[in-house]
Amino acid sequence: MSCIDEINEQFPVRRSGEQKKAFRKFAAEQAAKAGFEAREEENEGHINLVIGDPENAKVLFTAHYDTPRRALVPNILMPTNRILHLVYVAGTIGTIILIALVAGLLVRQALGGPGTVQARAGFVTVYLGVYLILCYIAFFGPANKNNKNDNTSGTAAVLDLIRMLSGRKEFAFILFDDEEKGRKGSLAWTKAHPDQQEKLLTINMDCVGNGDHFVISIPDSAEDDPSCKALKQALEAIGAHIYSSDHAKMNSDQKSFRKGIGVCAGFYRKGVGYYTPRIHTSRDTVASGETIDKLTGALGKFVELINEGKPNINYLVLVNQDHPLPEGWEEKLETITVTNSMGNPIDVEKKTGEAYQRMKASLEVEGIFIDIDSAYRSVEDQRELKERFLEKYGEDYTAKTVAEPGFSEHHTGLAVDLYFRLKEGSGTFTDIVENEDLVKFPEIWKKIHQKLPEFGFILRFTKHYEDLTGDSYEPWHIRYVDSPEIAKEMTEKDLTLEEYLKNS
Repeated sequence: MSCIDEINEQFPVRRSGEQKKAFRKFAAEQAAKAGFEAREEENEGHINLVIGDPENAKVLFTAHYDTPRRALVPNILMPTNRILHLVYVAGTIGTIILIALVAGLLVRQALGGPGTVQARAGFVTVYLGVYLILCYIAFFGPANKNNKNDNTSGTAAVLDLIRMLSGRKEFAFILFDDEEKGRKGSLAWTKAHPDQQEKLLTINMDCVGNGDHFVISIPDSAEDDPSCKALKQALEAIGAHIYSSDHAKMNSDQKSFRKGIGVCAGFYRKGVGYYTPRIHTSRDTVASGETIDKLTGALGKFVELINEGKPNINYLVLVNQDHPLPEGWEEKLETITVTNSMGNPIDVEKKTGEAYQRMKASLEVEGIFIDIDSAYRSVEDQRELKERFLEKYGEDYTAKTVAEPGFSEHHTGLAVDLYFRLKEGSGTFTDIVENEDLVKFPEIWKKIHQKLPEFGFILRFTKHYEDLTGDSYEPWHIRYVDSPEIAKEMTEKDLTLEEYLKNS
Protein backbone atom coordinates (compact mmCIF):
# COMPACT_ATOMS: atom_id res chain seq x y z
CA MET A 1 0.00 0.00 0.00
CA SER A 2 1.43 3.35 -1.04
CA CYS A 3 2.81 5.76 1.54
CA ILE A 4 1.48 8.80 -0.34
CA ASP A 5 -1.14 9.64 2.30
CA GLU A 6 1.51 9.61 5.01
CA ILE A 7 3.69 12.03 3.02
CA ASN A 8 0.76 14.32 2.26
CA GLU A 9 -0.19 14.41 5.93
CA GLN A 10 3.26 14.98 7.40
CA PHE A 11 5.09 16.86 4.62
CA PRO A 12 2.49 18.60 2.44
CA VAL A 13 5.01 21.23 1.30
CA ARG A 14 8.73 20.67 0.68
CA ARG A 15 9.92 24.08 -0.46
CA SER A 16 11.91 25.79 2.30
CA GLY A 17 15.21 24.50 3.61
CA GLU A 18 13.64 23.32 6.87
CA GLN A 19 10.75 21.61 5.12
CA LYS A 20 13.12 19.75 2.82
CA LYS A 21 15.39 18.78 5.70
CA ALA A 22 12.50 17.30 7.67
CA PHE A 23 11.34 15.28 4.69
CA ARG A 24 14.83 13.98 3.91
CA LYS A 25 15.12 12.78 7.51
CA PHE A 26 11.83 10.92 7.16
CA ALA A 27 12.85 9.36 3.83
CA ALA A 28 16.24 8.31 5.22
CA GLU A 29 14.51 6.62 8.16
CA GLN A 30 12.23 4.72 5.78
CA ALA A 31 15.26 3.59 3.79
CA ALA A 32 17.06 2.42 6.94
CA LYS A 33 14.04 0.34 7.96
CA ALA A 34 14.24 -1.37 4.57
CA GLY A 35 17.93 -2.12 4.97
CA PHE A 36 19.32 0.64 2.74
CA GLU A 37 21.95 3.19 3.62
CA ALA A 38 20.86 6.75 2.89
CA ARG A 39 23.06 9.82 2.68
CA GLU A 40 22.56 13.46 1.83
CA GLU A 41 24.79 14.61 -0.98
CA GLU A 42 25.17 18.32 -1.64
CA ASN A 43 25.87 19.05 -5.29
CA GLU A 44 26.41 22.72 -6.17
CA GLY A 45 24.13 23.77 -3.32
CA HIS A 46 21.35 21.28 -4.10
CA ILE A 47 20.81 18.53 -1.53
CA ASN A 48 19.97 15.17 -3.08
CA LEU A 49 19.11 12.11 -0.99
CA VAL A 50 21.02 9.08 -2.28
CA ILE A 51 19.79 5.67 -1.12
CA GLY A 52 21.77 2.53 -1.77
CA ASP A 53 24.92 2.39 -3.89
CA PRO A 54 24.45 3.86 -7.40
CA GLU A 55 28.06 3.05 -8.28
CA ASN A 56 27.38 -0.69 -8.12
CA ALA A 57 23.66 -0.74 -8.93
CA LYS A 58 22.11 -2.15 -12.09
CA VAL A 59 19.04 0.11 -12.02
CA LEU A 60 18.41 3.54 -10.49
CA PHE A 61 14.91 4.70 -9.49
CA THR A 62 14.45 8.46 -9.11
CA ALA A 63 11.96 11.26 -8.44
CA HIS A 64 12.20 14.86 -7.32
CA TYR A 65 11.02 15.72 -3.84
CA ASP A 66 10.83 19.53 -4.06
CA THR A 67 7.42 21.21 -4.19
CA PRO A 68 6.59 23.29 -7.30
CA ARG A 69 5.51 26.89 -7.34
CA ARG A 70 1.88 27.83 -7.74
CA ALA A 71 1.51 29.06 -11.30
CA LEU A 72 -0.71 31.83 -12.68
CA VAL A 73 -2.19 29.42 -15.20
CA PRO A 74 -2.42 25.62 -15.05
CA ASN A 75 0.53 23.62 -16.35
CA ILE A 76 -0.65 20.73 -18.52
CA LEU A 77 1.74 17.95 -19.47
CA MET A 78 1.19 16.69 -23.02
CA PRO A 79 4.09 14.31 -23.66
CA THR A 80 2.86 12.88 -26.95
CA ASN A 81 1.60 16.11 -28.56
CA ARG A 82 4.61 18.36 -28.78
CA ILE A 83 3.00 20.90 -31.11
CA LEU A 84 -0.03 21.46 -28.89
CA HIS A 85 2.23 21.65 -25.84
CA LEU A 86 4.36 24.36 -27.48
CA VAL A 87 1.22 26.23 -28.49
CA TYR A 88 0.02 26.07 -24.89
CA VAL A 89 3.36 27.32 -23.55
CA ALA A 90 3.42 30.08 -26.13
CA GLY A 91 -0.12 31.01 -25.13
CA THR A 92 0.91 31.22 -21.49
CA ILE A 93 3.84 33.51 -22.30
CA GLY A 94 1.62 35.51 -24.62
CA THR A 95 -0.94 35.95 -21.84
CA ILE A 96 1.76 37.40 -19.55
CA ILE A 97 2.88 39.79 -22.29
CA LEU A 98 -0.73 40.79 -23.01
CA ILE A 99 -1.50 41.53 -19.36
CA ALA A 100 1.66 43.61 -19.04
CA LEU A 101 0.86 45.41 -22.30
CA VAL A 102 -2.70 46.25 -21.24
CA ALA A 103 -1.46 47.56 -17.88
CA GLY A 104 1.11 49.74 -19.63
CA LEU A 105 -1.44 51.11 -22.10
CA LEU A 106 -3.89 51.97 -19.34
CA VAL A 107 -1.20 53.90 -17.48
CA ARG A 108 -0.13 55.65 -20.66
CA GLN A 109 -3.70 56.69 -21.34
CA ALA A 110 -4.15 57.93 -17.77
CA LEU A 111 -1.01 60.08 -18.16
CA GLY A 112 -2.28 61.91 -21.22
CA GLY A 113 -1.87 59.53 -24.13
CA PRO A 114 1.10 58.52 -26.30
CA GLY A 115 2.13 62.06 -27.12
CA THR A 116 3.81 62.95 -23.84
CA VAL A 117 7.21 61.89 -22.52
CA GLN A 118 5.69 61.18 -19.13
CA ALA A 119 3.09 58.84 -20.64
CA ARG A 120 5.67 56.98 -22.70
CA ALA A 121 7.92 56.57 -19.66
CA GLY A 122 4.96 55.40 -17.59
CA PHE A 123 4.06 52.86 -20.24
CA VAL A 124 7.58 51.37 -20.36
CA THR A 125 7.92 51.34 -16.58
CA VAL A 126 4.57 49.68 -15.92
CA TYR A 127 4.88 47.26 -18.83
CA LEU A 128 8.31 46.05 -17.73
CA GLY A 129 7.32 46.04 -14.06
CA VAL A 130 4.18 43.99 -14.56
CA TYR A 131 5.96 41.66 -16.99
CA LEU A 132 8.81 41.00 -14.56
CA ILE A 133 6.47 40.54 -11.60
CA LEU A 134 4.33 38.05 -13.52
CA CYS A 135 7.42 36.17 -14.72
CA TYR A 136 8.72 36.03 -11.16
CA ILE A 137 5.40 34.65 -9.91
CA ALA A 138 5.30 32.17 -12.79
CA PHE A 139 8.83 30.83 -12.24
CA PHE A 140 9.71 31.67 -8.63
CA GLY A 141 6.33 32.17 -7.00
CA PRO A 142 5.04 30.79 -3.69
CA ALA A 143 4.93 27.05 -3.05
CA ASN A 144 1.89 25.22 -4.34
CA LYS A 145 0.30 23.82 -1.18
CA ASN A 146 -1.60 21.27 -3.26
CA ASN A 147 0.97 19.08 -4.99
CA LYS A 148 -0.28 15.54 -4.56
CA ASN A 149 0.50 14.54 -8.13
CA ASP A 150 3.45 16.83 -8.82
CA ASN A 151 5.48 15.33 -7.38
CA THR A 152 4.42 13.77 -4.13
CA SER A 153 3.22 10.83 -6.23
CA GLY A 154 6.66 10.16 -7.72
CA THR A 155 8.33 10.55 -4.34
CA ALA A 156 5.87 8.09 -2.79
CA ALA A 157 6.49 5.62 -5.62
CA VAL A 158 10.23 5.66 -4.92
CA LEU A 159 9.71 5.13 -1.17
CA ASP A 160 7.25 2.31 -1.92
CA LEU A 161 9.87 0.64 -4.11
CA ILE A 162 12.48 1.02 -1.39
CA ARG A 163 10.18 -0.85 0.97
CA MET A 164 9.37 -3.47 -1.68
CA LEU A 165 13.02 -4.07 -2.67
CA SER A 166 14.21 -4.14 0.91
CA GLY A 167 18.00 -4.36 1.09
CA ARG A 168 18.49 -5.30 -2.58
CA LYS A 169 21.94 -3.98 -3.33
CA GLU A 170 21.59 -4.14 -7.12
CA PHE A 171 19.12 -1.25 -6.98
CA ALA A 172 19.65 2.34 -5.89
CA PHE A 173 17.38 5.34 -5.48
CA ILE A 174 17.79 9.12 -5.55
CA LEU A 175 15.32 11.80 -4.48
CA PHE A 176 16.44 14.90 -6.34
CA ASP A 177 16.30 18.46 -5.15
CA ASP A 178 15.25 21.47 -7.25
CA GLU A 179 13.83 19.79 -10.33
CA GLU A 180 11.30 22.60 -10.37
CA LYS A 181 14.13 25.10 -10.87
CA GLY A 182 15.28 23.42 -14.05
CA ARG A 183 16.53 19.97 -13.00
CA LYS A 184 19.32 21.62 -11.05
CA GLY A 185 19.64 18.84 -8.48
CA SER A 186 19.95 16.00 -11.00
CA LEU A 187 22.18 17.99 -13.34
CA ALA A 188 24.56 18.76 -10.48
CA TRP A 189 24.58 15.13 -9.35
CA THR A 190 25.30 13.70 -12.80
CA LYS A 191 28.04 16.29 -13.28
CA ALA A 192 29.67 14.96 -10.10
CA HIS A 193 29.12 11.32 -11.16
CA PRO A 194 29.72 11.12 -14.93
CA ASP A 195 30.16 7.34 -14.95
CA GLN A 196 26.74 6.78 -13.39
CA GLN A 197 25.22 9.37 -15.71
CA GLU A 198 26.52 7.36 -18.64
CA LYS A 199 25.82 3.75 -17.63
CA LEU A 200 22.87 3.60 -15.22
CA LEU A 201 19.45 2.61 -16.49
CA THR A 202 17.43 5.27 -14.69
CA ILE A 203 13.66 5.14 -14.21
CA ASN A 204 12.30 8.53 -13.19
CA MET A 205 8.76 8.95 -11.88
CA ASP A 206 7.06 12.33 -12.10
CA CYS A 207 3.30 12.89 -11.81
CA VAL A 208 2.41 9.19 -11.60
CA GLY A 209 -0.66 9.37 -9.34
CA ASN A 210 -3.50 10.83 -11.43
CA GLY A 211 -4.72 9.20 -14.61
CA ASP A 212 -5.90 5.96 -16.16
CA HIS A 213 -2.92 5.60 -18.52
CA PHE A 214 0.83 5.35 -17.99
CA VAL A 215 3.11 6.92 -20.58
CA ILE A 216 6.72 5.75 -20.81
CA SER A 217 9.45 7.67 -22.64
CA ILE A 218 12.54 5.61 -23.52
CA PRO A 219 15.60 7.11 -25.28
CA ASP A 220 17.35 5.11 -27.99
CA SER A 221 20.45 4.99 -25.78
CA ALA A 222 18.56 2.85 -23.24
CA GLU A 223 17.34 0.29 -25.74
CA ASP A 224 20.61 -1.63 -25.68
CA ASP A 225 20.56 -2.01 -21.89
CA PRO A 226 19.96 -5.69 -20.99
CA SER A 227 17.24 -4.71 -18.49
CA CYS A 228 15.23 -2.54 -20.89
CA LYS A 229 13.41 -5.46 -22.54
CA ALA A 230 12.26 -6.75 -19.15
CA LEU A 231 11.05 -3.27 -18.20
CA LYS A 232 8.96 -3.00 -21.36
CA GLN A 233 7.48 -6.44 -20.76
CA ALA A 234 6.48 -5.60 -17.18
CA LEU A 235 4.99 -2.22 -18.09
CA GLU A 236 3.13 -3.49 -21.15
CA ALA A 237 1.44 -6.02 -18.84
CA ILE A 238 -0.39 -3.13 -17.12
CA GLY A 239 -1.26 -1.46 -20.42
CA ALA A 240 1.41 1.25 -20.34
CA HIS A 241 1.97 3.18 -23.58
CA ILE A 242 5.65 3.05 -24.50
CA TYR A 243 7.27 5.60 -26.83
CA SER A 244 10.75 6.61 -27.83
CA SER A 245 11.81 9.86 -26.20
CA ASP A 246 11.58 11.49 -29.65
CA HIS A 247 7.82 10.94 -29.61
CA ALA A 248 7.06 11.39 -25.91
CA LYS A 249 8.69 14.44 -24.37
CA MET A 250 8.95 14.69 -20.60
CA ASN A 251 10.95 17.50 -19.08
CA SER A 252 12.01 15.86 -15.84
CA ASP A 253 15.10 14.41 -14.17
CA GLN A 254 15.47 11.40 -16.49
CA LYS A 255 16.83 13.86 -19.10
CA SER A 256 19.94 14.28 -16.95
CA PHE A 257 20.90 10.62 -17.66
CA ARG A 258 21.94 9.04 -20.95
CA LYS A 259 19.72 6.03 -20.23
CA GLY A 260 17.00 8.00 -18.47
CA ILE A 261 13.45 6.65 -18.82
CA GLY A 262 10.52 8.89 -17.93
CA VAL A 263 7.25 7.65 -16.43
CA CYS A 264 4.07 9.68 -15.93
CA ALA A 265 0.35 9.01 -15.60
CA GLY A 266 -2.42 10.83 -17.40
CA PHE A 267 -5.63 10.78 -19.36
CA TYR A 268 -6.36 10.48 -23.07
CA ARG A 269 -8.43 12.71 -25.32
CA LYS A 270 -8.75 12.50 -29.07
CA GLY A 271 -6.92 15.35 -30.74
CA VAL A 272 -4.90 16.05 -27.60
CA GLY A 273 -3.32 12.69 -26.88
CA TYR A 274 -2.17 11.85 -23.38
CA TYR A 275 -2.23 14.69 -20.90
CA THR A 276 -1.78 15.35 -17.18
CA PRO A 277 -3.84 18.33 -15.93
CA ARG A 278 -3.90 20.60 -12.87
CA ILE A 279 -0.13 20.70 -12.39
CA HIS A 280 1.19 23.69 -10.38
CA THR A 281 -2.33 24.75 -9.35
CA SER A 282 -4.53 24.60 -6.25
CA ARG A 283 -6.48 21.83 -8.00
CA ASP A 284 -3.58 19.36 -7.85
CA THR A 285 -5.37 17.45 -5.11
CA VAL A 286 -5.66 13.98 -6.62
CA ALA A 287 -3.09 11.21 -6.48
CA SER A 288 -4.39 7.68 -6.16
CA GLY A 289 -2.57 5.17 -4.03
CA GLU A 290 -4.07 2.45 -6.23
CA THR A 291 -2.55 4.02 -9.34
CA ILE A 292 0.86 4.23 -7.67
CA ASP A 293 0.52 0.63 -6.43
CA LYS A 294 -0.23 -0.48 -9.99
CA LEU A 295 2.98 1.12 -11.21
CA THR A 296 5.20 -0.13 -8.40
CA GLY A 297 3.68 -3.59 -8.77
CA ALA A 298 4.76 -3.60 -12.42
CA LEU A 299 8.22 -2.42 -11.44
CA GLY A 300 8.36 -5.23 -8.89
CA LYS A 301 7.58 -7.65 -11.73
CA PHE A 302 10.38 -6.00 -13.73
CA VAL A 303 12.76 -6.81 -10.87
CA GLU A 304 11.66 -10.45 -10.95
CA LEU A 305 12.18 -10.63 -14.72
CA ILE A 306 15.73 -9.32 -14.65
CA ASN A 307 16.59 -11.85 -11.95
CA GLU A 308 15.29 -14.83 -13.92
CA GLY A 309 17.96 -17.41 -14.62
CA LYS A 310 19.59 -17.13 -11.21
CA PRO A 311 19.89 -20.36 -9.18
CA ASN A 312 16.55 -21.22 -7.60
CA ILE A 313 16.02 -22.50 -4.10
CA ASN A 314 13.37 -24.91 -2.92
CA TYR A 315 10.89 -22.85 -0.92
CA LEU A 316 9.35 -26.05 0.48
CA VAL A 317 12.66 -27.35 1.82
CA LEU A 318 12.27 -29.26 5.07
CA VAL A 319 14.82 -28.54 7.79
CA ASN A 320 14.08 -29.93 11.26
CA GLN A 321 15.59 -32.15 13.92
CA ASP A 322 15.68 -35.07 11.44
CA HIS A 323 16.57 -33.17 8.27
CA PRO A 324 19.72 -31.02 8.17
CA LEU A 325 20.25 -28.04 5.89
CA PRO A 326 20.92 -29.34 2.33
CA GLU A 327 24.47 -29.08 1.06
CA GLY A 328 25.17 -26.10 -1.15
CA TRP A 329 22.20 -24.12 0.18
CA GLU A 330 24.33 -21.09 1.07
CA GLU A 331 25.63 -20.79 -2.51
CA LYS A 332 22.07 -20.45 -3.82
CA LEU A 333 20.75 -18.21 -1.04
CA GLU A 334 20.28 -14.52 -1.86
CA THR A 335 19.57 -12.38 1.17
CA ILE A 336 18.56 -8.82 1.84
CA THR A 337 18.93 -6.84 5.04
CA VAL A 338 16.01 -5.39 6.98
CA THR A 339 16.63 -3.06 9.92
CA ASN A 340 14.08 -3.47 12.70
CA SER A 341 12.68 -0.88 15.09
CA MET A 342 15.51 -1.52 17.55
CA GLY A 343 18.11 -0.69 14.91
CA ASN A 344 19.24 -4.28 14.41
CA PRO A 345 20.09 -5.35 10.84
CA ILE A 346 18.40 -8.68 10.06
CA ASP A 347 19.36 -10.81 7.04
CA VAL A 348 16.51 -12.66 5.36
CA GLU A 349 16.04 -14.51 2.07
CA LYS A 350 15.18 -12.01 -0.66
CA LYS A 351 11.63 -13.05 -1.61
CA THR A 352 10.82 -13.80 2.02
CA GLY A 353 11.88 -10.29 3.01
CA GLU A 354 9.88 -8.69 0.22
CA ALA A 355 6.74 -10.64 1.15
CA TYR A 356 7.27 -9.74 4.81
CA GLN A 357 7.44 -6.03 3.94
CA ARG A 358 4.16 -6.24 2.04
CA MET A 359 2.48 -8.10 4.90
CA LYS A 360 3.83 -5.63 7.43
CA ALA A 361 2.38 -2.72 5.47
CA SER A 362 -0.98 -4.47 5.18
CA LEU A 363 -1.15 -5.12 8.93
CA GLU A 364 -0.24 -1.52 9.74
CA VAL A 365 -3.41 -0.40 7.95
CA GLU A 366 -5.29 -2.46 10.54
CA GLY A 367 -3.33 -0.94 13.42
CA ILE A 368 -1.04 -3.93 14.00
CA PHE A 369 2.69 -3.21 13.94
CA ILE A 370 5.06 -6.15 13.50
CA ASP A 371 8.80 -6.35 13.12
CA ILE A 372 11.53 -8.98 12.63
CA ASP A 373 13.41 -10.25 15.65
CA SER A 374 15.45 -12.80 13.71
CA ALA A 375 15.50 -14.58 10.35
CA TYR A 376 18.57 -16.06 8.67
CA ARG A 377 21.11 -17.55 11.06
CA SER A 378 24.38 -19.27 10.29
CA VAL A 379 25.32 -22.46 12.11
CA GLU A 380 27.62 -20.44 14.37
CA ASP A 381 24.82 -17.97 15.12
CA GLN A 382 22.60 -20.91 16.10
CA ARG A 383 25.27 -22.28 18.41
CA GLU A 384 25.56 -18.91 20.19
CA LEU A 385 21.76 -18.61 20.44
CA LYS A 386 21.49 -22.01 22.08
CA GLU A 387 24.12 -21.06 24.65
CA ARG A 388 22.21 -17.87 25.52
CA PHE A 389 18.93 -19.77 25.93
CA LEU A 390 20.55 -22.41 28.10
CA GLU A 391 21.84 -19.69 30.38
CA LYS A 392 18.56 -17.77 30.46
CA TYR A 393 15.83 -20.44 30.30
CA GLY A 394 17.48 -23.74 31.22
CA GLU A 395 17.88 -27.04 29.41
CA ASP A 396 14.24 -28.22 29.22
CA TYR A 397 12.85 -25.03 27.65
CA THR A 398 15.84 -24.68 25.32
CA ALA A 399 15.48 -28.25 24.06
CA LYS A 400 11.86 -27.49 23.11
CA THR A 401 12.44 -24.11 21.44
CA VAL A 402 15.98 -24.00 19.99
CA ALA A 403 17.11 -26.36 17.24
CA GLU A 404 20.53 -27.94 17.14
CA PRO A 405 23.09 -26.08 15.00
CA GLY A 406 22.80 -27.33 11.40
CA PHE A 407 19.19 -28.41 11.95
CA SER A 408 17.53 -25.01 12.36
CA GLU A 409 15.00 -23.77 9.85
CA HIS A 410 16.54 -20.35 10.32
CA HIS A 411 19.56 -21.52 8.31
CA THR A 412 17.33 -21.45 5.20
CA GLY A 413 16.58 -17.72 5.48
CA LEU A 414 12.89 -18.60 4.98
CA ALA A 415 11.94 -18.60 8.68
CA VAL A 416 11.10 -15.35 10.44
CA ASP A 417 10.60 -14.73 14.15
CA LEU A 418 8.29 -11.79 14.70
CA TYR A 419 7.70 -9.39 17.51
CA PHE A 420 5.17 -6.61 17.65
CA ARG A 421 4.94 -3.05 18.78
CA LEU A 422 2.11 -1.63 20.87
CA LYS A 423 1.15 1.90 19.93
CA GLU A 424 0.57 4.15 22.91
CA GLY A 425 -1.91 7.03 23.03
CA SER A 426 0.89 9.56 22.62
CA GLY A 427 1.93 7.98 19.31
CA THR A 428 4.99 6.25 20.76
CA PHE A 429 5.58 2.49 20.57
CA THR A 430 6.48 -0.19 23.09
CA ASP A 431 8.36 -3.15 21.66
CA ILE A 432 7.10 -6.54 22.88
CA VAL A 433 10.07 -8.83 22.23
CA GLU A 434 10.55 -11.43 24.96
CA ASN A 435 8.86 -14.80 24.44
CA GLU A 436 7.19 -14.77 27.85
CA ASP A 437 5.62 -11.39 26.98
CA LEU A 438 4.66 -12.24 23.39
CA VAL A 439 2.44 -15.14 24.46
CA LYS A 440 0.26 -12.77 26.52
CA PHE A 441 -1.41 -11.31 23.40
CA PRO A 442 -3.31 -14.18 21.70
CA GLU A 443 -5.81 -11.85 19.98
CA ILE A 444 -3.03 -9.95 18.22
CA TRP A 445 -1.42 -13.20 17.09
CA LYS A 446 -4.76 -14.42 15.79
CA LYS A 447 -5.04 -11.40 13.48
CA ILE A 448 -1.43 -11.78 12.35
CA HIS A 449 -1.88 -15.49 11.64
CA GLN A 450 -4.98 -14.79 9.55
CA LYS A 451 -2.86 -12.62 7.25
CA LEU A 452 -0.05 -15.13 6.71
CA PRO A 453 -1.40 -17.19 3.76
CA GLU A 454 -2.18 -14.09 1.69
CA PHE A 455 1.55 -13.35 1.53
CA GLY A 456 2.84 -16.93 1.21
CA PHE A 457 3.57 -17.58 4.90
CA ILE A 458 2.47 -20.32 7.28
CA LEU A 459 2.57 -20.62 11.04
CA ARG A 460 5.33 -23.20 11.29
CA PHE A 461 4.91 -24.61 14.79
CA THR A 462 1.22 -24.88 15.59
CA LYS A 463 -0.49 -26.12 18.73
CA HIS A 464 -0.86 -29.86 19.35
CA TYR A 465 1.63 -30.89 16.67
CA GLU A 466 4.84 -31.01 18.70
CA ASP A 467 5.33 -34.70 17.92
CA LEU A 468 5.27 -34.01 14.17
CA THR A 469 7.33 -30.83 14.05
CA GLY A 470 9.64 -31.51 16.94
CA ASP A 471 9.02 -28.02 18.29
CA SER A 472 6.52 -26.53 20.72
CA TYR A 473 3.97 -23.91 19.73
CA GLU A 474 5.58 -20.59 18.75
CA PRO A 475 3.12 -17.91 17.60
CA TRP A 476 6.01 -15.72 16.44
CA HIS A 477 7.75 -18.26 14.17
CA ILE A 478 6.47 -18.04 10.58
CA ARG A 479 7.77 -19.72 7.44
CA TYR A 480 7.72 -18.54 3.83
CA VAL A 481 6.62 -21.13 1.24
CA ASP A 482 6.48 -18.72 -1.75
CA SER A 483 2.93 -19.69 -2.79
CA PRO A 484 -0.19 -18.09 -1.25
CA GLU A 485 -2.20 -21.03 -2.66
CA ILE A 486 -0.06 -23.62 -0.86
CA ALA A 487 -0.02 -21.53 2.31
CA LYS A 488 -3.81 -21.21 2.20
CA GLU A 489 -4.26 -24.97 1.65
CA MET A 490 -1.96 -25.85 4.55
CA THR A 491 -3.71 -23.37 6.84
CA GLU A 492 -7.27 -24.38 5.94
CA LYS A 493 -6.46 -28.10 6.29
CA ASP A 494 -4.40 -27.51 9.46
CA LEU A 495 -1.37 -29.25 7.93
CA THR A 496 2.18 -28.96 9.15
CA LEU A 497 4.92 -28.68 6.54
CA GLU A 498 5.90 -32.26 7.32
CA GLU A 499 2.36 -33.48 6.59
CA TYR A 500 2.00 -31.43 3.43
CA LEU A 501 5.25 -32.76 1.96
CA LYS A 502 4.34 -36.32 2.90
CA ASN A 503 0.96 -36.03 1.16
CA SER A 504 2.27 -34.22 -1.94
